[in-house]
Amino acid sequence: MSIQRENNASLGLSQGFKQSLLESEFLSEEKEKYAGVLALVHNEDNTAEVLWGHTTDSMCVGYMSSSLKKPKVVMSRLPTGGVPGKSFTMLGMPV
Repeated sequence: MSIQRENNASLGLSQGFKQSLLESEFLSEEKEKYAGVLALVHNEDNTAEVLWGHTTDSMCVGYMSSSLKKPKVVMSRLPTGGVPGKSFTMLGMPV
């Protein structure tokens, strides 16, 4: 599953992390799988959103659009109980 083939980008990102990374048969011998992704999604209504996901303990994301006066910065962390390299988190913001 990928973001491009899925109508819902959040669902595509989530399934991609789960199926293509954490449950990958090709990576089955790897105990920890560290990765991060940043995606910019252009919606049909001419809006956009920044999506990101990671299996690392944390990921810093910065973005800006022409409608913002200054950049936005977010420090994303795995949820409580999340194990780096074995679980993932995903967030997004409209821009």
